[in-house]
Amino acid sequence: MDLECRELPTHVGVELSFMSFLCAREAEALRRESEEGRRGPDSSQALESECYRELQDSFLQEHLSVWFPQLSAAVQTYALSPFYRGLALLTEEFLDWDTAQITCRTPRETS
Repeated sequence: MDLECRELPTHVGVELSFMSFLCAREAEALRRESEEGRRGPDSSQALESECYRELQDSFLQEHLSVWFPQLSAAVQTYALSPFYRGLALLTEEFLDWDTAQITCRTPRETS
């Protein structure tokens, strides 16, 4: 969290910031893996980038995608400004898209 910020963070802001953190770490891991020449699931160890992608998937499925649609519905009902209504809709659509993208890219264990 930004120690320079004088305002209290909102719950959604903290959770979206955490997702940003995970995405940045995945991107950095992908860059390092590319430089090292490590690619694909043929590696004996899970790649660091895959671990961050799994964390993103888990966080989306267990937290953001669970409660954000309810927040968005409340914003649509009670927000006086169309800016906040639009921002909530945009965020909800992006979370749906991001969940679908990560789910397609995330290796799943079969039972």
